[in-house]
Amino acid sequence: MVLCQEFSFSLVYQGFLIAHEMMHAWMNLSGYEPKSEEVEEGISQVMGHMWLECEVSSRNGRWSHFERKLWEFIKFQVEVSHCPIYGDGFRKGQ
Repeated sequence: MVLCQEFSFSLVYQGFLIAHEMMHAWMNLSGYEPKSEEVEEGISQVMGHMWLECEVSSRNGRWSHFERKLWEFIKFQVEVSHCPIYGDGFRKGQ
């Protein structure tokens, strides 16, 4: 979290990153061994995406213009990523 604050990441992006990384931690601690990097990153991207969805509903419209645009951008980037590991993994993991 300190690293995110040091580089001035917004709370929206910090939340996405933490959800993504916590999914990695959960898989590791629970003994889950994904079949491939694509599966592991895809599941983690799905968790980050789910956090974004929950965040938008929990704020009930209390967003700054910047936060709303950033939320839309991050969500869009996750959904349309052409990266074989993160993008394809996300789409397969949905």
